[in-house]
Amino acid sequence: LIRLTSPNLNYIILAGAALLYVDIYFFVIPKENQLLAKISCKITPWLTSLGYSLCFGTVLAKMTRVFFIFNNPSLSKKSILIKDGSLALFVVFLVAVDLIVLVAFTITEEINGNLTFELRNDVENPSGTVKDPNGIYYELILENYSYICFSNTRNIILAVLYGYKAVLQVLTVLLALKTRKV
Repeated sequence: LIRLTSPNLNYIILAGAALLYVDIYFFVIPKENQLLAKISCKITPWLTSLGYSLCFGTVLAKMTRVFFIFNNPSLSKKSILIKDGSLALFVVFLVAVDLIVLVAFTITEEINGNLTFELRNDVENPSGTVKDPNGIYYELILENYSYICFSNTRNIILAVLYGYKAVLQVLTVLLALKTRKV
């Protein structure tokens, strides 16, 4: 039974899930250090995109194999058997598309960031607070800050990548719907 689920392809899914899991840490690690924040801004699109492509690209490849096997009644099952190597090559192609976009984005675009802190009005206890020009006391809350990454074309590149991922997702869902009664 394990062999029928293509364990080598399952390892690819596991690798993609690991990249997505590591990506979460880059979203939540403290970014007071400017260098660490820039590295986080550059690596996050890579981890998200490659992890997603590895996971859902492999699922799409497996769904394609199931679709071809069960929706070609005129052919014998042996003649249309798609090997794991062919499916892995399909996943490599999907990842290559990601790599082309990501390398072009990383090389051509300078990513900058902005560190923002949340200020809380604390009139009751003005000790250790900051007074603004209007005379209102604010306390700096270091736990609530965000580092926002931006560049000139970041939104366009991310829209291209996520649009590409949406197409993969729609194809996977369509193949799942076509093969749900198998």
